[in-house]
Amino acid sequence: MDKFNSKKFPFYLYTKLIGAGFSFSVFIVFMTFMISFDLFELSELLSNPLLWAAFYVYAILCSIIIDGIIKLWPKLKSRIVLLYIFAGCIVFAIPMYHIIYFLIAGSIGAAAALLFYYGMKIIKPRFWLSIIFAIGMPILFIVISIVDFTDKENWVEERNSFGFESTFDYFHGEHKIPIDLEKGEVIIFQVNIYDESGGWGYHFEDEKGNHAGMESRGEKSAFEALEDGEYYIVLHGDEAKGRFEVDWEISRE
Repeated sequence: MDKFNSKKFPFYLYTKLIGAGFSFSVFIVFMTFMISFDLFELSELLSNPLLWAAFYVYAILCSIIIDGIIKLWPKLKSRIVLLYIFAGCIVFAIPMYHIIYFLIAGSIGAAAALLFYYGMKIIKPRFWLSIIFAIGMPILFIVISIVDFTDKENWVEERNSFGFESTFDYFHGEHKIPIDLEKGEVIIFQVNIYDESGGWGYHFEDEKGNHAGMESRGEKSAFEALEDGEYYIVLHGDEAKGRFEVDWEISRE
């Protein structure tokens, strides 16, 4: 890259961030309506790294490649919109084996790509608006992704070495039960809920927040620790009311 391009590159990248931020913002606003303004679900959505990679890595790389194609073949500039549509939908061609799923996902990808392109064209000349979408909105979304919006009412819990119990009038979000395991130890646990309303679920995760695979053993679940650390049984509530009971045993097999 020569000296001229080196000076221009930060603004060039900033333009791409405008497009990505605008496209991502429209998508998140749409999803916020779809989940009925549920802040916990929104936070979970924004915590998905693949979503950020799609809008900020894949989209920006495709836009840079399209610019390179236009530079090599200037006659294609009149078809730049088609290039963006192609880039937006082609990524779903391999994962989506069924044509219906591809058409749905591809349409969403194409719409996101068009928002990216027209976001750059329309918003770039507007100074404050460009700052909002290039910098402000991503920061807001990052803040939302790290805030815990779990809501509990009259939550009462008891815990001992091999069990946990809680009662609640309202539970929406998640609650983590920390358990220390040494390498090679196996935890076998069972989660029961006596619910009066709402939905529930659970999963197991490591101290980094990664979901850990569980082995089914009848009505119970099992997990073997591959390293020393703090692990979590994570309880989920969807506007639930009732009582949780969790029992576990730890051994070496």
